[in-house]
Amino acid sequence: MKLMRIPLLGLLGLLPLLSQDVLAASAAVLDGIVVQVEEDLVLQSELNRRINSVRRQIEGRGGRLPPSDVLRKQVLERLVSESIQLQMAKRGGARVGDEQLNAAIEDMARGNRLSLEQFRSALATEGVSYAVFREDIRNEMLVSQMRQRVVGRRIFVSEQEIQNMLSQMEQQGAEAPQELRLGHIMLTVAENASSADLQKAQGRADELLAKLQGGADFAELAVANSASQEALEGGDLGWRNLNQLPGLFADAVRKLKKGELAPVLRSPNGFHILKVMDQRGGELGTTMVNQTQARHILIKTSAVMDDVQAREKLIALRDQILGGADFATLAKTESADTGSASQGGDLGWANPGQFVPEFEQTMAETGINAISAPFRSPFGWHILQVTGRRTQDQTEELKKNRAAQLLQQRKFGEEQEEWLREIRTEAFVKYLQDEDKDKNKSGS
Repeated sequence: MKLMRIPLLGLLGLLPLLSQDVLAASAAVLDGIVVQVEEDLVLQSELNRRINSVRRQIEGRGGRLPPSDVLRKQVLERLVSESIQLQMAKRGGARVGDEQLNAAIEDMARGNRLSLEQFRSALATEGVSYAVFREDIRNEMLVSQMRQRVVGRRIFVSEQEIQNMLSQMEQQGAEAPQELRLGHIMLTVAENASSADLQKAQGRADELLAKLQGGADFAELAVANSASQEALEGGDLGWRNLNQLPGLFADAVRKLKKGELAPVLRSPNGFHILKVMDQRGGELGTTMVNQTQARHILIKTSAVMDDVQAREKLIALRDQILGGADFATLAKTESADTGSASQGGDLGWANPGQFVPEFEQTMAETGINAISAPFRSPFGWHILQVTGRRTQDQTEELKKNRAAQLLQQRKFGEEQEEWLREIRTEAFVKYLQDEDKDKNKSGS
């Protein structure tokens, strides 16, 4: 049974990081140390595990395996990068509790249309230990948290940029911004690379492009040569909106058809080769949204107010309103929702999905001007009154939100590549096996 690809850092998992003294004690007897990364060690057993996992994935998608030494190099560099990031996440205080982890794994099982037990059996069939898998996913989530926080702080989207993006989207015509599935090969060069090194990298990129133009398999060359984060996935960037891509990429592929290759591109990170693997588009059209306006009174439970007392208090307040008392006045004095209480409990016009499910369901079932029975949500006990319903054209607002989102995603991708390059350059990495020691001299 083949599992779906999980879009975190990859189903392959991250390096389980142990304390260095434990590793040193056990490695001498059971394992070999391949590389020291800051305060942690990558062991031969982990490298072997990851190589075998990558082999299964490549074979599972019908790809051809690169030479063993090339695959080993690519997997080892992935492990080094992941180790650096995981250590940063743990130093930065990132935490993923068991409850959060269990929920993520259950989501993966549902995504594969399996129960949790079936999911565990499927992992075992593929030779994956469930205990190791759990820690791999925990580490992926830790790194994801840290990336979002650190890279996110480097991003700012201005109002002018949003307006420029909206203008660009309008110029593209009535069709929605096209989505492309791209293949990507990146050859990195050092920030202080000499002219000779740049010329050598350019020559290598030109050679790869010529092979691809001659019919070579893109995924195979990506696995063997690319330094990008998606290299071991065959260079597959997945589906990207054209406006979500870095400007350099978007300009290069905008007019390409399915199967076509862009010329070699140069960026601060190195040289890039792009191929349009597939493309799709759709009509943007008009977006009409059914909105509801409601107001509510919230009573929170506490050490002195249990569920029964909170519900009884709301029943009494509801009776007062039905008897003629003013809802807004009671909300101002009684509601624990400080944000809406000053507005008489008014929550404004809300789009579907804006509130928690319990609130959404009660709001949908309550007629205009009617007062709901008390109900519970994660925030406490409520009563609500629906004061209006309407259908609103939100095309322009959604366009603006979409433009901001695309810019955020574009900048995140660009900043993430730069950040990964920075932390890799600054990290202490010492290769300890003979076939890798030349990397210590080259500083790679």
